[in-house]
Amino acid sequence: MKKIFDPTRKKYVAATPEELVRQGFIKFLLSRGFPIEVIKTEVSLDFASARKRADIVVYYRSKPVLIVECKAPDVKIGSDTLTQIWQYFYSLGALYLVLTNGKQTFICRVDQGKCEFLTDFPSWEQVKNTADELNF
Repeated sequence: MKKIFDPTRKKYVAATPEELVRQGFIKFLLSRGFPIEVIKTEVSLDFASARKRADIVVYYRSKPVLIVECKAPDVKIGSDTLTQIWQYFYSLGALYLVLTNGKQTFICRVDQGKCEFLTDFPSWEQVKNTADELNF
C-alpha cells in the first residue's frame, strides 16, 4: 500500500482516501498560517463511554480552537458527519468546526452552542484574535 508522510505525527502512514484528504487539509491549514506545532491528528477523546478520535485538532494556548472531521472524497457530508463532529465538540470544545471530504468543505463558528456557517476560512491570526476577544 502506498504511504504518505504526516508532518504532525512525523511518520509515514497508509495513503487511504481519507488520509489523503486529511493530509491535503493539513497543507491547507499551513497555507493559512497555522503553525505545524499547533496541529494534532488522530486526537483521542471519550464520548459517552466510547473512545473516539478526531481527525485534526488545532490548539491555541493549550485549548482546542478548531476541530476538523475528514471523510474520503466519495463520502457525502451529511447529518451523520455533522452529528459526529458535534460529539467531538461536546467532548473537546472549540470555536470552529470543519467538515471536509476534499471536494466540499464546511466551516462553522460555534457561539453559545449555535453553529454559524462561514463563507471564508479564517487565517491563523483571525482564529487567535477571535479566541483572545472571547477570552477562550
